[in-house]
Amino acid sequence: WGHLLGDEGSGYRIGLDGLCGVVRASDGREPQTMLTRVLLQATGEAEPRDLVGWAARATKGEIAALSVLVANAAREGDTVAARVIHRALGAIREHLVAVLEGVAAQQPSPGWEGRPAVAMVGGLIGVKGVLMEAVRGIALDLGCEVLPEPVVPERGALRNAISTTRCGGRSNS
Repeated sequence: WGHLLGDEGSGYRIGLDGLCGVVRASDGREPQTMLTRVLLQATGEAEPRDLVGWAARATKGEIAALSVLVANAAREGDTVAARVIHRALGAIREHLVAVLEGVAAQQPSPGWEGRPAVAMVGGLIGVKGVLMEAVRGIALDLGCEVLPEPVVPERGALRNAISTTRCGGRSNS
C-alpha cells in the first residue's frame, strides 16, 4: 500500500512515528523523550515545531534513516521510542501472519511441506539490523524457518518452484 496508506513496521513508518512522538511530547500528549534531542540533532533543526518543515522536505529515505535512532532510544529505555518499536513489531507480525495465511490458503493440500522460510533482509532486520533479533523471534514463534543468510532473489524463486513441485503443484517433468 505504500507509505501513505500502509507500510506499518517499515523504517519510514518508525522514523515518522518517532518524529510524531517528539511533536506529541512537545505539546504534552506524550512524556518527555530523548527522541527530542536525538531527532533534532539528526535533522539539524532547533525546535520540535521545525520538524514539520523538515518532514515536508525530507525524502522517504531520510525519514526512514531516523528509525535506527528510534530503535536505539527504545533500547536505552525511552518509553516513547519503545511504544513506536512495539507498534512496529506488532505490525510486522500482522504482515507475516497475513502472508502465511494467504500462502497456506493457496496450497493444494492442508499444511506446509516443511516450514515456511523467511528471509531477513533490509536495513532494520537484515544482518546487523537493530530489529533483526526481535523479528527473527516473531518468525520463529509463527513456526517459520529463518534463513541464515541474505537471499539472492533468483535462488528464492528456484526454492519456491522446487517447494511448489513437492507440495503437489504442477511439474513439467
